[in-house]
Amino acid sequence: MDSSFMAKEKGGGSCTSHLIFLFFFSSLFSRFRVNFACGQHEGGDIPFHFNPRFDGKDKTVLNTFQSGRWGNEEIHEMPFRKHEHFEIIFIVNDVGYQVGTPGRGSLGDCWCLFLPHLTRIHPLSGMNHKCMEYSLHLFQVGFKGC
Repeated sequence: MDSSFMAKEKGGGSCTSHLIFLFFFSSLFSRFRVNFACGQHEGGDIPFHFNPRFDGKDKTVLNTFQSGRWGNEEIHEMPFRKHEHFEIIFIVNDVGYQVGTPGRGSLGDCWCLFLPHLTRIHPLSGMNHKCMEYSLHLFQVGFKGC
């Protein structure tokens, strides 16, 4: 069953936001996506599109949608596994986006950041919605804005 979650961030401006998701990915589905969008209307700009795909050639696709057109896909390896719980953190600031998962570093528990994405849409202050469309079980969402 497809589901969606949308959170509206008040204001914009210069700040760093953290959005954390806790998932369990079902074997019945092959992909999910998280869009950080400029507005709620269909066809609006999407400075950051995050799309893990479990379809035999497991990969994570990053992209940007601007002025009615998708940009060039950035393809990265898959950091998640089916049938396992996983957490994702999205860090949004004036430079762009970072995606991370919990891990262990030399200093103990930490967030291991991967997949930095410098957006092609500026300024980021226009981005005021986080729209997540998914086919998985969402257990928890946490948001820390400025």
